[in-house]
Amino acid sequence: MGEPARPVEQMAAAPVKGALERVCPTCFGRYPADFNVCPKDATKLENASGDRSEDPLLGAVLGSTYKVERVLGEGGMGRVYEASHLRLSSRRFAVKVLHAEYARNNDVLSRFQREAEAAASIAHPHVLEVFDVARTDDGRPYIVGELLQGQDFHEYLDKVRRLDVPTAIAISRQIASALQAAHDKGIVHRDLKPENVFIVRGLGAPFAKILDFGISKVEGKDTALTRTGMIMGTPNYMAPEQARGEKVDARIDVYALGAMMYRMLTGKRAFDGTDATQIMTAVMTEEPKRPRALAPDLPEAIEVLVQRAMAKDPADRYQSMRELDRELTLFEAPAEHGKGPVVTIAPTDSGAPADQHAHTFYGGATPAPPATAVVSPRGGGEAETKGRDAKLARPTLVVLTPLTAIWALVVLVAGVIGLIRAAAGREATDTEVLLVVVFAGVAAIMPLVAFIAHVVRKVWPSSVKALEMARDLRWLLAGSMAAYGAGALAVRFVYGVPSHHMKEVASGVWDIAFLLLAVLGGAIFGGLGPLGRIRRRLLNA
Repeated sequence: MGEPARPVEQMAAAPVKGALERVCPTCFGRYPADFNVCPKDATKLENASGDRSEDPLLGAVLGSTYKVERVLGEGGMGRVYEASHLRLSSRRFAVKVLHAEYARNNDVLSRFQREAEAAASIAHPHVLEVFDVARTDDGRPYIVGELLQGQDFHEYLDKVRRLDVPTAIAISRQIASALQAAHDKGIVHRDLKPENVFIVRGLGAPFAKILDFGISKVEGKDTALTRTGMIMGTPNYMAPEQARGEKVDARIDVYALGAMMYRMLTGKRAFDGTDATQIMTAVMTEEPKRPRALAPDLPEAIEVLVQRAMAKDPADRYQSMRELDRELTLFEAPAEHGKGPVVTIAPTDSGAPADQHAHTFYGGATPAPPATAVVSPRGGGEAETKGRDAKLARPTLVVLTPLTAIWALVVLVAGVIGLIRAAAGREATDTEVLLVVVFAGVAAIMPLVAFIAHVVRKVWPSSVKALEMARDLRWLLAGSMAAYGAGALAVRFVYGVPSHHMKEVASGVWDIAFLLLAVLGGAIFGGLGPLGRIRRRLLNA
């Protein structure tokens, strides 16, 4: 799967194609050498300070400790270098240095400082480790972090398209545990995406590292980077409330991880396109395609998990990464002969040029060859039950929708005929019965059509909503029938038989009463699900 990898040293020293050699003096954006004006504000571009061959930092010593050895990559805001430790010669680090023109941009400096502080405070094995932050002799800020050997997760996904379920679950659990550690510190990432995840090689099973906390939100710090109304993040993985510029919390990271799982398991982004505004509009208003529509072999229960993580309403999502992680454990692959399932990150061709927008610390090597990850099965029957329920949800809707409509029509017709009998003091004629049936059927058509349209547009694409609707219909139909039947039996055997008033029991008044009982029973039992969801939303709001 891809060409053989070149040695680490050779790849790290390879020149980066497409370096950003032109800079806008107004917005500080950097662009390739063939750009003459800034596409954002039409300002004439200037040459960036220096090029790679004349980089003054090469060979320099930073902070009397780190000797800059070579350039690893370059992005719009800075360059990443490999550096060695002067006193510990075997240690290698990655140093990210801001371009000179950004050293006077307060927003960029705040993001840079935020990235260093957030990563350093979390101290989690699946978060990039940061060792130092300081400035060069000419005043440019830099971050010293661990030098990672592996591959950008975004590039890897572009090559392999889809991951198998065990691999996706393993990587997702690592990301979830790292983000829970961040959330426990009051830090919300706000820009989780494959580009900000790195797969480290040489550790057997896939080992993910989360990068770039530059636009993270830190609890208790109300700055220009975190204020409500400012939209920050990547549209493809942005939660609806984040796209609307509303106040956000840790649940936007839950959504982003759900969107990443969608990408891992289907090979497609949930919302894609070239226009950021259109993507953000879709995120706020549309449901993505069902994962199983793109990957039919995906288990139904996994689809439910992904769609719940990506729920539009934050109150309908998993309320924490810890809760999502517990759900993920149900779907770990069962161990085989005590060795665990095979979980692989296949080797790929990493000889391609580095991404010109790269912003991560990396060493340029490929992920490890197929390896075995030891996991313990915990789902058992619960996972199977979830899968069975999800599989039956849509067939249940197909069966119960017409049954509920027919039951409602029968009860309504019986009640109206009972009203005629009670008012006229006689049995309804055949013509009256026919008219009642026709009018009841016509009156029911529009609500039924509206209900079916709602199911097709809003419910059918979402396994989570399909499960909820199927459960609600079951309770509504069962509650209505039970109330109607219990009322009829009670009247006949409690009132009619002992008092010998069976003739009175057959009067139209009781038909009206049974209609009301059926409506009440359906409303009570059918409303339990919606009321429970409303209560949950209020508690989680």
